[in-house]
Amino acid sequence: NGYLVLKAGVMSADSVIALFADTNLSITKADGTTAVTGTSKVGTTYIITSTINGESKSLTVVVIGDLNGDGSISAARDFSALRSHLGGTTVITNAAMLVAADVNFDGSISAARDIAKLRNYLNKTVTNF
Repeated sequence: NGYLVLKAGVMSADSVIALFADTNLSITKADGTTAVTGTSKVGTTYIITSTINGESKSLTVVVIGDLNGDGSISAARDFSALRSHLGGTTVITNAAMLVAADVNFDGSISAARDIAKLRNYLNKTVTNF
């Protein structure tokens, strides 16, 4: 098991599946029971699974900047979650969410770098991470 790390931006189930040569893939929400198909958004903590000859392998999806798992990045939800995490109010403990919070890919989460970069993305002064 590992991560499929995706850049910020809304990705559908179909567009994620198109990244792979294997067409025998399924995507579920983190609970493992709700299938995600077609144009439905894929978010952090979703699971992509390939099953070949009865053997399943899974990856956890991480959308950089998506800290609530809805597949979108917003000030109300994701920026607030990052600020709360750094302030110690609501600490992020989910490993995939911690990867998503490191928007500048330096291996740590900080106000100086990650908050600033996420703010710039939301203000559209940068278009990707």
